[in-house]
Amino acid sequence: MGVFAIILHVIYLILAAAVAVAVSVFTVDSWRRFWVPVAVFIGALLALWLLHVLVICVISLFADPKKKPASIHNFFRWVSVVTLDVFLTIAGVRFRVEGREKLPDRPFLLVCNHLSILDPLVMMVAFRDRDVAFISKKENRSIPAVNRFMMPCGCLFLDRNDSRAAVYTIRQAAEYISEGLCSMAICPEGTRNRTEDPILPFHAGSFKIAIKAGCPLVIAGIRGTQKVCRRFPFRTTPVDICILDTVPAEQTKAARSTELAHLAESEIAGWLTAGA
Repeated sequence: MGVFAIILHVIYLILAAAVAVAVSVFTVDSWRRFWVPVAVFIGALLALWLLHVLVICVISLFADPKKKPASIHNFFRWVSVVTLDVFLTIAGVRFRVEGREKLPDRPFLLVCNHLSILDPLVMMVAFRDRDVAFISKKENRSIPAVNRFMMPCGCLFLDRNDSRAAVYTIRQAAEYISEGLCSMAICPEGTRNRTEDPILPFHAGSFKIAIKAGCPLVIAGIRGTQKVCRRFPFRTTPVDICILDTVPAEQTKAARSTELAHLAESEIAGWLTAGA
């Protein structure tokens, strides 16, 4: 967890504990019934998080979801990452990153497999220091409050059923990288993998972002996120993220999107199979 996420988490725990103690002290014989302070503590913690969500919704009213961010280092991204960090901790996600030293020093395109709706959230927190923003499906634009935070954080929406709109999004993502605004990430499978196969076929169009931006291509694998919902709330879930390879900008400029797609798919599938 980040420093601010730890502080926020501790504050909420202390406040919830204080409420539980106060209720127990002023409630007759409550200490003899162990479930009373426990129930109050859990209820107070949930109430604090509901208040947090309400505050987030209010803050989102000041965000412009249609305006290109002047800088990725903004208040909305800070609020988003801190909130996601604490949320993942409460959900029992314990992620570790291997191969971080392979990340380039300049903005890049990151591609990874897709197992759960939590994948982008984990990636944004794991690579908060590299300002990674995700390209998401256009349906997420309709999620209240969330959609207003995504654009200021550098996220873009992709319409998989409209080729012209998809090309425009790819160009936008390439511009974000070229201008040094942020690094972009996308799941080339296009949807979550719910099959028994280690990975779904990659869409080569996703890799045109790296070609147009002339930037490095970072190939990453993720596993474990699909188990979080089944294990919550009684067990934690280890999530592994591995930077498998980085294709230098010189190579991405000269390569075809199909070649890059085949390379990334092969490397991620091999890593997933080896760890199965």
